[in-house]
Amino acid sequence: MSERLRTGIDVLDRKLDGGIPSGSIVALVAQPASQAELFLYELTATRGTLYISVDRTGDFVSTSIESAETRTGDPSVRDVGGEAPLDDAAKLISTLPEDSNLILDPVDVLERQEPSRYRNFLNGLQNQIANTGSLAVLHCLDGNTVPPLRDTTEHCRTSSSWSCPTRSTSTPAATSPDLGRPAVTDLSSHHSHLAQRRFC
Repeated sequence: MSERLRTGIDVLDRKLDGGIPSGSIVALVAQPASQAELFLYELTATRGTLYISVDRTGDFVSTSIESAETRTGDPSVRDVGGEAPLDDAAKLISTLPEDSNLILDPVDVLERQEPSRYRNFLNGLQNQIANTGSLAVLHCLDGNTVPPLRDTTEHCRTSSSWSCPTRSTSTPAATSPDLGRPAVTDLSSHHSHLAQRRFC
């Protein structure tokens, strides 16, 4: 059985039998005004974290984390807002140490890149997360213009997809007969009410 990595939210960790399996990639799907960043900020308190910002400067994200009214850690914050965000993110991810968190916030800009390059990026991400026993959370904004490759993010090589306020579907990083069906986790009321079930 794989090690479980805590999220830092006690009620969620209890519902998840101690946390999320190491080597997992989670897609956190949230409305822009949902304040899902608070979950990401809380996650930084659990272990070393590489926080990659795709649409805000690293300084802005660092300041937001420091001023958050929740328990946070001291993540390594980088931004990849340049001309080659997939390449820049991939280089940063290749340096991820073992037993770490990786946060991509938001992944929308990457989902608007050329499809085959984005799929290759996700495959490399999955390999790095699995090899390091880490946890990746891809923050997916669910606004008026959802990127065309959102289905790829939620399906291709991701362990789970959570919606905020919120419902989530999850599939394991390596699909097996007993784990190949998606699960749904309700994270509503700021993580206070949780329910998990398997689809038939």
